[in-house]
Amino acid sequence: MIRTLLPLLFLCCTITGIAQPAQPVSERINEYLVAAQRAGLLNGAALVSKGDTILWQHGYGFKDLDKKAIADSSSLFQIGSLTKSFTSTLIFQLQEQGLLQLTDKLEKFFPFYTVGAKVTIEQLLAHTGGIYEYSRDSVFMASIYSGHFSQDAFWKLIGNKPLDFAPGSKYSYSNCGYVILGYVAEKVTGKSYWQLIREGIFEKAGMVHSGFDFIKTPKLYRATGYKCMHCQPPQIERIVDSTYTGGAGSIYTTSADLYRFSRALLSGKLISTTTLAKAFTPVLQNYAYGWATQEILGKQTVMHEGAIPGFLTLMALIPADQYCIVLLTNNRDRKTDLRRCYIDLFKILYNQPYVLPRIPVTLPQELLADYAGDFELVDNPSFKGYIRVDNGHFLLSWNKDKPGELFAEKKDFFFSDTYDMQLSFSRDSNGKVNGFTAYSAGKSFVYRRIAL
Repeated sequence: MIRTLLPLLFLCCTITGIAQPAQPVSERINEYLVAAQRAGLLNGAALVSKGDTILWQHGYGFKDLDKKAIADSSSLFQIGSLTKSFTSTLIFQLQEQGLLQLTDKLEKFFPFYTVGAKVTIEQLLAHTGGIYEYSRDSVFMASIYSGHFSQDAFWKLIGNKPLDFAPGSKYSYSNCGYVILGYVAEKVTGKSYWQLIREGIFEKAGMVHSGFDFIKTPKLYRATGYKCMHCQPPQIERIVDSTYTGGAGSIYTTSADLYRFSRALLSGKLISTTTLAKAFTPVLQNYAYGWATQEILGKQTVMHEGAIPGFLTLMALIPADQYCIVLLTNNRDRKTDLRRCYIDLFKILYNQPYVLPRIPVTLPQELLADYAGDFELVDNPSFKGYIRVDNGHFLLSWNKDKPGELFAEKKDFFFSDTYDMQLSFSRDSNGKVNGFTAYSAGKSFVYRRIAL
C-alpha cells in the first residue's frame, strides 16, 4: 500500500508521473506502457478506448522471443478466466431467450449430479455454489496440456464430490462452476459451447480473430506463452488444451477483438441494458456475474482477469464513461503486474497523478552508507527523515514512521514505491552527502543533514 504522509507536505506522487495537460493522452499512455514494459510489468499488447474511439493500441515486447517477433494488436493470446465474462454473457442471452432461468437448479439439466438439487445457475455465475474445484486435483492439473477432456470425464471427476459449503453462503472462485455453465448452455440449445459463443458473441461483436483451439492457430500470429521470458534460458509454457477449461478459460483472442467485445456489450448488442446492469451487480466479495467490481477514482469499475500457463490477461471497463482497458501478456514472470498498469492508466485518463514504473539498479553497499543519516525539512525542521541501511536494504522513514525501502536509479538518485516520490541527494565541496530534495505531487522539498 502507498502511504500518505503529513498533510500539506506530501500528496504522494512522483514528479515524473504528473500528467501534463499539454501532452496528448495517447502520448502519456504510450510513455507509461513503454516504462512498464522496460520494468517487466507487461510484455504483450495493450489497448485503451473511450466509446467508439481507440485512444491507443500497441504491442510491447515480443510475442515470440526466439524469433524476435514483436507483439501487436493482432497477436493471439489465451485469455484464461476472462472467458468467464463471455460465458456469463451467453447465460444471460439464454435467459433473455427464455431457455433457462437463473433460479434453475442444476438437477434440472444434470439429474445425476449429486449436489444438483442444491445449486442454482445464479450461484455458479457468482461463485457462491460451493461445488468442488478441480484445480485442487494435482493429477487432473498435470493432464491439461494434452489429449481431450470430455464432459463424461468431467462428471466422473466431480459428479460425486460433496459441497464445500452451503450454496449462497460464501464466495469461492470456481472454474468448475463455469465449465458447468458451458454444459448448461449446450444442454438447452443442442449446440456446442464453442458454436454458441461464436454465433452469439464473436459474430455479433465482429470478433474475427477469436476462437478456442489455441494450439491450431497460425504460429505467425500466436504469442508464445512464457513462465519466465527473461530467465536464462527462457522458460516456455506448454499450451493448455481448450477442452479442459471450457466455459471457464478456453478462449483465445486479440486486444482489438476484446475492444470489439466491450463495445458490443456496452452498446446493448449482446444483452439488454437491464440485463447488463444485473450482470454488473456484485453479490459477495465484490464479484458480480462473470465480472469483478471495484471503485477506482470514485468510478464504478467492472473487470476480469485471466491466468493460464504462459499468459495473463486483464480487461477493465468504466461503463459510465465508456472507458475500456485491455492488457494481454505472454510472460508470467513474478514482476508482471497488470493490476498496477490498469489502475495507473485510469489515472492518466482522468488526469490524476501517477507514477511511471522504474527499473532499480544495484549500488555498492559502501556507497549506500554515504546516504545514511538523519535529515530535517528546511522549511519545517520538526519534520524529520531518517535513512538507514539494514541488512542490504536502503530504508527511509518519516518522523519515526514505519520505514519504506528506497531503490536506486543511479548514483545520488533514488525512488520510493512506498511513498511514491523521488529523492535526489546533494553533496558538499568535499563530496559528502549533505542533504536531499524529495520530489512529490509536482513539488520539491529540501532536506538538510543534521546527523550521521
